[in-house]
This record gives sequence, C-alpha cells and structure tokens, in this order.
Amino acid sequence: MLFWFFPEVRQTRIPPGTQSVIVQGPGKVVVEESTRLRELREQNKRVVAGIYRSDAGLKIGDTMIYPESRLLGAAVLLTTDGWFAATTAVSAKVGDILLVESRSYRIEKLMTDTASPYVMGKIAGGERLTPLTFSDTEDRHAGMTLWTLGANGETAKTVLLSDKVQLNLNTSDDSPVITSSDKLSLALALETQQRFPAATPVFDLGGQLTGLIFSLSDGRGVVLPSDVLQSFMINVLKFGTPRRPFLGVSYVFDAYPAGENNEPTAIIYNDQTDKGVVPKSPAARAGLRTGDQLVSVNGAPLDSISSFFVLVQQYNPGDNISIEYRRQSKQHETTVTLGELPVKK
Repeated sequence: MLFWFFPEVRQTRIPPGTQSVIVQGPGKVVVEESTRLRELREQNKRVVAGIYRSDAGLKIGDTMIYPESRLLGAAVLLTTDGWFAATTAVSAKVGDILLVESRSYRIEKLMTDTASPYVMGKIAGGERLTPLTFSDTEDRHAGMTLWTLGANGETAKTVLLSDKVQLNLNTSDDSPVITSSDKLSLALALETQQRFPAATPVFDLGGQLTGLIFSLSDGRGVVLPSDVLQSFMINVLKFGTPRRPFLGVSYVFDAYPAGENNEPTAIIYNDQTDKGVVPKSPAARAGLRTGDQLVSVNGAPLDSISSFFVLVQQYNPGDNISIEYRRQSKQHETTVTLGELPVKK
C-alpha cells in the first residue's frame, strides 16, 4: 500500500545490503547514505580548510605537515582570490596558517562581523581557489537532513532541529526570547552527539552551505546561519568593512496577538540586560518606545521571530526605512534613518 500512494518510493531501486538511506524530499530519489556523503565530500572538499598557528607545522624533508591535534578550527572559502570565513570561536590571528588541500597560506587580514560571531579573512597568494555556494533560506525547515564536512575530510549526517534557537544556549528556556534588530540573537540547532572543531561547516544535500557550527551543548549544535555570512561577505567585498545597519531595538515576537489586528508583531521589550530602545539611537530619534508593537518594515510583514532582524539587515547605514507599529491599539508609521553599527576596537 505504501508504494501505491508514494510512487517516488516505488520507482526507486535500493541496492541490496543498504543499511541507511536518505530521502531528499517528496518525489525525489532515495539514495544510499554512504554513497551520497562520499559524492558530497568530493564535491566540497576544496571549499573547506583548517586554521593552524604558524608554529604548528612539522617539517619533514621539504614538506610541512600540520598535525590534526594542533587544529584551531575549520574555515570555508568564499572567493577565488582567498577570502574565507570562520567564527570567533576559532580565535584566528593574522599570521596564522590556512591549510587548503595540503597547501598552506598565511592569513594576512582578519575582520569580525559587528552583527554576528562570523569572521572573514584574506590569505596571501590565494588564486584560483574554489568558493562555496550558499543555501536558500526558504528551503530550510526543521527535520531536514544536513551533513558536516571537517577540515580533515570527515563527514557526518545530522538533522536540523530548529531554525530559531537562541545563540546563547545558557539562556533559560523559561525566559522570553529577546531578539535584537542589530545583533544576531537566533541561530540554527542541529541534532548531534559528536564533537566538532569550531566553525565546522554544515551543508544541505545539494552541497550548499547552511552555516558554521558555533557551539555544542547537550546533544545540540548551534549553527550560525549562512544568510548572515552572505550579507557580511557582500558588505566586506563592496565596502571593505562589515557596514551593518543600526536601529537600536530589542523585542520579543508575538505570533498570535489578541485583538482585531492579529497579525504577528515584534513587541519592543525592556528587561534588566536589554534596553527596549537604545537611548539616542535611530529608533529613539524616530519616537519608538518600549511596548510598541512593530508590524512591518517598508511594507514587508513580520512572519517569524527572526524576520524583523532579517528585514532590517537588508538595508545599509543611511537608508530611510518606514516602520509600521501599534501603540495602545492605534496604528502609526514612522520613518527611520539607519545608523551604522560601530566596530569594536
């Protein structure tokens, strides 16, 4: 009966002796897990690198060997001329070594994102390298199959548990999820019992980057989403700096508000550690207050807990954006001129 209702399964031939398979999606082929992971490894091994201290290498004859025990963390290649990405958890320094398929390059430049723990760097002498491709966030959903590829070439299958986990896993589950308009507060959560080096990349079954592992705790891996890295990369390559917009709002998301206008909103929220509206910020100058219910940005509605952050991050410092909000059941609209999120010295 199963094969009658699901012809995509009926039409698939699973090799004898197969122990584990991956269903890529409705109507798509079922593939043997080990076969697909081998294919993906060969496809993506050129975009994954390892980071080492400059003195970690062992010279044997004319060859420099970098022991896996001295690995600081992983990195991924972003451009053909040597830009790469890692996370602050790697603690990379200028002068460290980026090892790409047994070829070593000196890191000559590093830049930390002002809105997330992502780090971008540039190596000396990089040319004709293979850059990665980014996954489509609209295809991302809980339960989807993902896989990791380490700097040592090892692969592992995993599953996306959630795309809305707090970046700080030490936060109590009972506390409200406070999100910032300017800083990445929410990340992806993976199911895993394994230990991975910092910044190990996570890919979808098309071989496109879903994100980099930032931390591990209690069978979960917290992954920085790739779309945040992509916007960081675009800004650095275009402007030479992260150049992130600054609004100055902290909020909690209300997916099911009561009342006549029951569309999802982001409620500006103030607690002991987060100010609802940062004093003298663009949001404060535009008249926004704690308790205001943010409804849309330039007409785009809020449809998820992270959408206000994502909508704001689409713009550049100096851009004017229109924010629709409710205050005491009355609808309002204000225009905000975005500032620039400062770079910490």
